[in-house]
Amino acid sequence: MINRYFGSKEKMKVVLVFLFFTFTMTFHLMHSPMWGDEWVEYDFSQASILTGELYQRIIFTFQPPLYNFIMHFWLMCNQSLLWFRMFNVLIGIGSGFYLYRSLKSLYNLKVANVVLICLAVCYRWVYCVQECSEYGLMLFFLFGALFYYIEVGSQFTWRKVIVFLIFSIGAIYSQYGAVFVIMPLLLLFYSANMFGKNVSNERKIGISVLYFVSFAIFAIPLYVFFLRIQLKSNGMGSNIIPFGLEMCKDMPFIFGRLIGYFLSLNNGEVWDLIWGTFSIGIIICSIYILKYHWTDKIKKNLLSIFWITYILHYFSVKLHIYAMHANASAGFFERYSLFYIPIVCIILPIVFCEVWEIKSIFDVKSIMKVAAGAGILCLTMSFYYMIGNWTKATDNQFAEIWMTNRGWEDTTYVIGPASHSFKYYISHAEGYQEGYLDNARYSVDTENMPARFWLWKLSWGNDYELGITYAEKKGYSIVDYSVPESSDKLTFCYLENIESEN
Repeated sequence: MINRYFGSKEKMKVVLVFLFFTFTMTFHLMHSPMWGDEWVEYDFSQASILTGELYQRIIFTFQPPLYNFIMHFWLMCNQSLLWFRMFNVLIGIGSGFYLYRSLKSLYNLKVANVVLICLAVCYRWVYCVQECSEYGLMLFFLFGALFYYIEVGSQFTWRKVIVFLIFSIGAIYSQYGAVFVIMPLLLLFYSANMFGKNVSNERKIGISVLYFVSFAIFAIPLYVFFLRIQLKSNGMGSNIIPFGLEMCKDMPFIFGRLIGYFLSLNNGEVWDLIWGTFSIGIIICSIYILKYHWTDKIKKNLLSIFWITYILHYFSVKLHIYAMHANASAGFFERYSLFYIPIVCIILPIVFCEVWEIKSIFDVKSIMKVAAGAGILCLTMSFYYMIGNWTKATDNQFAEIWMTNRGWEDTTYVIGPASHSFKYYISHAEGYQEGYLDNARYSVDTENMPARFWLWKLSWGNDYELGITYAEKKGYSIVDYSVPESSDKLTFCYLENIESEN
């Protein structure tokens, strides 16, 4: 029966793994309502390309244009939140496909299946896929670029080289952080073909021409029309640690802590110790493998690419060049480090599998079994946190109450620094009509407050509390309020000034 439908037990395992992979990415996909950053992507992507409005909006962000450009056409088909989020789910499945094929090529079906399951229960991966942003698209292109790098290294064809370059360009055009992986990837590929043995002059010239054309057509316009302008508002932060031992003291430990961050197991001194020890272990194993073990050039290059990526990223963050937020470094444990996921999914299996084969005076296999057991425990905990999902906003709950209480009849102050996803829920609510949002305001007019008004706080910001303080000083009282189930704080209220009415 199995052979009849799947062809073999191995194919059935692959199907089951991909079903589980898809399940974790779609489980509770609509659990959390659209929040501020998602609304920015949703709103920006619908701006006109022909009038230049989309371009003007993108240059005020700090991201490349590709995601919003693709999403512009994606939302032409359907504007529902489900359709909006399905884009990242679909390219997430594509990412899994490229990871699976990469590891199957490097090792075998079993390794590919195990790693795909591990990625499926990685908290940050699923979070990234379920949130509408450019990071999911970046990861898709990075997984694809790594796969075609492996493919070209195994069997050179010009078609594979061109596709490899397309995926590399796509990654950088999706999110600037991708350059930390793509730059060493492109440099090692180029040097291998320029200085490798038995490389024909035709190949050297052809690859040089492709690199030059790609740089001229894609890199220069991206810098001139986007990055150059965006850098003006980003800049370098202050309080940079002087280059030296003080700056380097965290370097051996950050990689392991990043793994903890991806699994959402990084809070507390105990976890710091665990991931710091793990990081030291990976560094020692990598050095041993690169210096003494196998001569497989593809695996060796992938391991080298990772450590070049790590070093470049580490010092870029420490020097406040990358991951800047409001003129201060956002550090390592933010969405700016998500570009590590594809390369980590490949180099960790390489390290683990190669160390497994090492024969020494130590009982390596027993040590690795203990490590594997600890890894399974961490993945199980990550999966447990992941299925609880997350809720960043309560706009959908407010929209329902607002519509029920005829909120359009009074002024509504929507407070917060982000764009306002509450528009989406109110405009999609049952019974909504044009003009219902005419009385919505995005800052509190403290001098001319109406007799009655709604005050709604978005995901963050303290203007909400200030708004209540101003109102109470002027004699207003809270008539109605709400504390959503997903929050322990007052998130909106309805205020009325009875004295002014009299």
